Amino acid sequence: MPITQELNGQLLKITATGVISVEELQEAFDALEEIVRTTEGPIVSVLDALECDVMKMKDTHRDMAIDAMKKMRGPLADRHKAHAIVLGSMVTRTLSNVAYKFIKPADRSKAFGDVAKAEAWVRKSL
Repeated sequence: MPITQELNGQLLKITATGVISVEELQEAFDALEEIVRTTEGPIVSVLDALECDVMKMKDTHRDMAIDAMKKMRGPLADRHKAHAIVLGSMVTRTLSNVAYKFIKPADRSKAFGDVAKAEAWVRKSL
């Protein structure tokens, strides 16, 4: 599967690789929802999309992700302290940071070009 999720304590690491279908993206959000339902306490997350072909994603991917993030915001409102996405291009990072102004997956959200910097940034919120 091109999307994997690993919960390591309070850090949820999500890795996306290759071309992702809308169905695979929905499955990943469903798995995230299950993690939220079965855990307690604060959570921070890092989505590593450096190896994901984000340019192949269509409007249907975006719309599904926005709906899923809005749905998750309720159950995560007090628990999801920070979210970082790691993207390869400055253009996609800028677009993500703009989108995060309107759709907040966490209290704090930011795009990065480096996984280690993203993890360090989210861990500051714990």
